[in-house]
Amino acid sequence: MHSVFCLVAESSVLSSAQAAPDAVSEVRLSESGKDGYDTYRIPSIIKAKNGTLLAFCEAREDGRSDTGNIDLVMKRSTDSGISWSEQIVLWDDDNNTCGNPCPVVDQASGIISLLLTWNSDKVHERNIATGFGQDSRKVFLTTSADHGQTWSEPTKITSTTKRESWSWYATGLGTPLDWVRHWTGSRNSDPARPTCWPPCHSLRSQRTS
Repeated sequence: MHSVFCLVAESSVLSSAQAAPDAVSEVRLSESGKDGYDTYRIPSIIKAKNGTLLAFCEAREDGRSDTGNIDLVMKRSTDSGISWSEQIVLWDDDNNTCGNPCPVVDQASGIISLLLTWNSDKVHERNIATGFGQDSRKVFLTTSADHGQTWSEPTKITSTTKRESWSWYATGLGTPLDWVRHWTGSRNSDPARPTCWPPCHSLRSQRTS
């Protein structure tokens, strides 16, 4: 059995010359055993302010386990999901676990914040300790100011986002909500819009024999 991640796009995001009305196209973004990885999991997709689609997921090198050598990868599309870039490795920390991509687009500035988690490959999920020590789960943040073309070095933000009493911790799932500004300029306390807009793109996982 292996996992397949696909993008399903409605024709509303394609030009009339590219697709007939009500047509649906499917593009395989990642498939187990391809590009040097055994399994792909935990997908997330957003639409940058300039219209670029960014698809993230965990790339698990040694198997389907949540523990071990896991990298964070991404693909970009500038034509509404018709074609995609080669796979880009955003974070590879030796044999450690880097994953749970959770991107947010600031609709005002266009800056993309990507929340991630990290833990040692030597610590199984059930043995992750509480607190902020070496055997705990850590939270990181990387940002992009050019619609996903380049990214900052991941910065640890564990102490401001995770309670010390928590052990296993994950950012996500999938795509969170952006917050829009009131006319006063302050942040709204209610989620207002999905970061992938229009909401006609989704990543789905299916298992095939």
